[in-house]
Amino acid sequence: MENPTRPRWYHSILTRSTLLVLLAVAVSGMVVLKITATLVTERAYQDTRNHLKELLDTTESTVQTTCYVMDKGLAGEVARGLMKNSVIAGVSIRSGNELLVRLSRPLSPDEAREEARLVPLRRVVFSPFAGHEAIGEIVLTPNPEEIRRQVEASVGFVRYLLAVQLVLIALGVVSSVLLLVIRPIKALSDRLHTMNASQGELLRPPRGHEGGEIGRLVNDINDLAYELVSSLRMEQFTRKRIESGEKALQESEMRYRALFEGATDAIFLVRGNHFIDCNASSLAMFRCTREEVIGHEPDELSPPTQPDGRPSRETARHKFIAAYAGETQFFEWEYLRRDGTLFPAEASLKIIEAGEEAFILAIVRDITERKHVERALEEARLATEKAAQAKSEFLANMSHE
Repeated sequence: MENPTRPRWYHSILTRSTLLVLLAVAVSGMVVLKITATLVTERAYQDTRNHLKELLDTTESTVQTTCYVMDKGLAGEVARGLMKNSVIAGVSIRSGNELLVRLSRPLSPDEAREEARLVPLRRVVFSPFAGHEAIGEIVLTPNPEEIRRQVEASVGFVRYLLAVQLVLIALGVVSSVLLLVIRPIKALSDRLHTMNASQGELLRPPRGHEGGEIGRLVNDINDLAYELVSSLRMEQFTRKRIESGEKALQESEMRYRALFEGATDAIFLVRGNHFIDCNASSLAMFRCTREEVIGHEPDELSPPTQPDGRPSRETARHKFIAAYAGETQFFEWEYLRRDGTLFPAEASLKIIEAGEEAFILAIVRDITERKHVERALEEARLATEKAAQAKSEFLANMSHE
């Protein structure tokens, strides 16, 4: 989606491609110019030192004579002759410990700082009669202004050639991108905006691009459009089935919720080892609130031990493990209400699978009344047996008398 705050040309692929190419050309040009300037500067310094060496070779015999006879006038003439060369900023000739002459050009502060970084060319002067006897020294200082002028001239020429070359490269790249990429892609984009894929319309590759990357792109777009239309039609069909299924599911859920909430037995839904749902009868049976059940463990609704002495926690864990393994559990259990009272019940545990999850449906039925009836019947049976035994003993005694 285009940003309305930006001009239309900003979103053009031609503009972006051209700017990117020009940016790449500019960056590469600056790098090349930097490298060129460094190499040209080093070459200029080397050429200057070679030139100074040649000048020293030319004046070597005259300097030997000057130092040998310690003639300051001749030394001055030699120095002035060397200073006529523009690459020399200063000349000094020394005979032994005596300075015969020192000449230098007036330099600006920047040139003086540049001269301080230059390495002067020094040459020891030997006696013309004793070749191994050092009698003096001549020092030539390079002219930073002349070196800079030579560097600027060389770099400027290279800069001009490089700029022309980069402009030609940029024009060639932009023209190639425009003709071979942007124009066919724009044509495809315009056609794609008006294509009705649902009616079976397809794109055609531009002339000359049938077997290239753009041709393959057209084929991929056509395949994608076909798959998209097929998927949309399948999605419409699936949506209708889902809507009908959702309606049936809602009706089934309503029936389940009615049975769940209308049951007189306590019904719990357990995931892992925690309650995740319960009905109203469970809250009434255990005399608690929903918050006191949801998220808690089933062990909290049992006393520490059962009437037969078994630990409630360990025994319940075994039954839940068996239920998760697919074995439906049905057993009698003594439960603990939140107010601390105990009551007997029948409990059943059954696994329920929903998708990739498994739950335990726990149903608890309070059998307190049934236990009272069973206890009363047992007491009546015992009383009857006791009365019958007493009657038998009475009749037996009467017969003996």
